[in-house]
Amino acid sequence: MFINTFSNFINTFAKKEKITFAILTLSSTIAGLLEFAGLALIYLFVLYLTDKSALNLNIFINVDEKNITLLIGILIAVIYVLKDLFMIAHIKIQSRFLFKLAGKIFNDFYLKFISQENEDEIKNSDKIKILNKSIVDACWGFCAKTIMLFSNIIIAILILAYLFIKFKFQAAGIALLVGAIWFVENKYFKKQAKKYGELLHNSQKIRADYTLKTINSTKEVIIYNKEKLFLKKADEIEKSALNWERNVLTNEIMPVYFTEIGIMIALAIFIIYLLSNSTLSGAQLSATLASYATVILRITPVINRTQSCLYSIRAFKFETNWLIETYKKFKNKQTNINEICFDSDIVFSNVNFSYPQEKFSLNNINFKIKKGDFIGIVGLSGCGKTTLFNLICGFLKPQSGEIFIDGNKLDENNLKSWQNKIAILTQDFSLPFSKMEENIAFEPDFDNKSEINNIIKILDELELNEEFKNNKNTQDLSLGQKHRIALARTLYFDRKIIMLDEATSSLDVVNEENIVQKIENLKGKKTIIAIAHRLKTLKNCTKIIYMKEGKIADIGTLEELEMKFRDFHKLIELSKF
Repeated sequence: MFINTFSNFINTFAKKEKITFAILTLSSTIAGLLEFAGLALIYLFVLYLTDKSALNLNIFINVDEKNITLLIGILIAVIYVLKDLFMIAHIKIQSRFLFKLAGKIFNDFYLKFISQENEDEIKNSDKIKILNKSIVDACWGFCAKTIMLFSNIIIAILILAYLFIKFKFQAAGIALLVGAIWFVENKYFKKQAKKYGELLHNSQKIRADYTLKTINSTKEVIIYNKEKLFLKKADEIEKSALNWERNVLTNEIMPVYFTEIGIMIALAIFIIYLLSNSTLSGAQLSATLASYATVILRITPVINRTQSCLYSIRAFKFETNWLIETYKKFKNKQTNINEICFDSDIVFSNVNFSYPQEKFSLNNINFKIKKGDFIGIVGLSGCGKTTLFNLICGFLKPQSGEIFIDGNKLDENNLKSWQNKIAILTQDFSLPFSKMEENIAFEPDFDNKSEINNIIKILDELELNEEFKNNKNTQDLSLGQKHRIALARTLYFDRKIIMLDEATSSLDVVNEENIVQKIENLKGKKTIIAIAHRLKTLKNCTKIIYMKEGKIADIGTLEELEMKFRDFHKLIELSKF
């Protein structure tokens, strides 16, 4: 039932806004009452025009008949203008509220996607789909249409109430006929809306996933001359997604015309019945027909809007449920940050970790890193180096065992404080902005003039001042220059610990030597933890953690490990080459 989804949506994303939702939903009652009053006055207006004696208007005893007619006409116009103005204000307030709600949901998801809150893996393509499409569909395709449905039901009920008061049994028969047509429509289109909504959701996920993968494969596509094949597949996926979007929209529009056919048939039956069996006077008959026709004209768009809302709700219910379930995968983190110091050491005690559906990636890890150490982490690919790196940084949590900082257990209460003591430089570093200073401060629209001199000093040390003075776009720099900007960032933040994950693996010999030298200059001033395949990067390490198949084989200096392990000696020889 969509009511449950609507309730879950509010409880998940807008728990504090329940009163606003109630006001928005119930405010349409006022519009319905104004509609009711307007229809009643139209009947009186037509009846008075056709037979002045049919109405007893003693309160207007000294008023000219033309003025009475004019007064009733103006009153009807005023009521409908007030009703329309009220609904315009209602829709504007509703739109503004949903706009703010969509923005809040976007911010919540965005923050979770870029912070330490998604313990369950969520594909990047799904993240893009949520931020670009799902939030809009849930807020406007489902939530807004649910509020509109309630509003239109209230108006429809009050209009139908007037219909039954005036025409009783005849109106009941016509309502049954229209209801039967509506029921048949819903029986067919309801299933279609649900089916198309699910298929649209799945096709959009496939489209986002394929698009992201192919964009990341652009170089290979060009080199291996696969543009047409990739385009063919993309075209198939796009056509599938567009097809289900077309079906959802068509399915939402089509019932409107079936409803109008039913209502017009009902109107024709009523007119035939009234003309053949009526005992009303000519004036009363004219007033009744005019009033009934007005009711039909007023209720038809209301029923059409109701139908449209229902089909939109059913189409986007699946999308909304998926958005809610995805959001619930995140754990609500405590906002309090407990400070943690790093004045002594980092200790791993019996730490184990494994990824889903895999054996242990790390098994029974124990070691101590002292403040000021230069630690290397070495081993063949797949031995668990990067997993260990991520555990130290707090990007992953141990499944068993504990990590201690100066004797204090690392947990979610002090994790942020710990991460604020770390600077990182990885092989897949990010430079998302066009200006060098923005990338170094890692801040869009960076304009802190008091910090510029500090940045210039760091750039001068890394021989990048010329590029900075020329305001060169970061994307136009060479790979070596980009690496130096990433290193400049680690220096700018001046953290106690520097974490390096294959930080020089893609550099040429000259640039590698330059960056290695800059890093070695920090020895003793910072605690440095570095993963590297090329061991010359680690030749001046205090000690090296040598890993094999998710375990620590040994910890020692370069010379000690070379003498103890033949395979380690081979790694050194290969590195020299």
